[in-house]
Amino acid sequence: MGYDLYTVCGVWGSRFCILAPVAFRIMYVTPCIGSGFCCKKAPCEASLRAYGNHTRCPGLAWDESQTKYVCRLMQLPGKLGENYRKELYAGEGCCANIGNTHRKDIAEGRRPPEIDYDDIERKFPPLSKELQMFAAVLGRQFLSGDAMYLTLCDLEHQLAKEFSKEYAEYVIRELEHFYKQQRSSFQEGFMG
Repeated sequence: MGYDLYTVCGVWGSRFCILAPVAFRIMYVTPCIGSGFCCKKAPCEASLRAYGNHTRCPGLAWDESQTKYVCRLMQLPGKLGENYRKELYAGEGCCANIGNTHRKDIAEGRRPPEIDYDDIERKFPPLSKELQMFAAVLGRQFLSGDAMYLTLCDLEHQLAKEFSKEYAEYVIRELEHFYKQQRSSFQEGFMG
């Protein structure tokens, strides 16, 4: 079983992937094409430090000339930009192949459809502190991802009966954010 230094996963970073035998890698890694999928799905630590807690990173910008998304933090000049590129594993590859519906649009030079999460957040009040704390505590428990997925789907269905579908999606997205912030990476594959 050999080690492949060139198929490094940008999300996990080279420290993990270089040590992992090729046979155990389940993700297919391709070059980043600027779909912005990862930045929209979960802002990175650098974004959270720079901009605070956001659903969609404010540092993500559409570049019309290149027809792709770019990270403003990575484009900073000098040592600061270099440090961000190093921290965010710029050029290391893209793991967002599965579930990335924007990849085809970007490859064909089209801008993916936008969901204005900031507008939705202005429209609805933030989740109560108690509910945020509950989601965070739940994230620290040893529960299977399948059980949490089914629970959140059921909650979304129940919320949609009482409130608008848009509000139900907003609540689930926020709960999922607080839950995932506290979830240990060791629990990702737990099937119990």
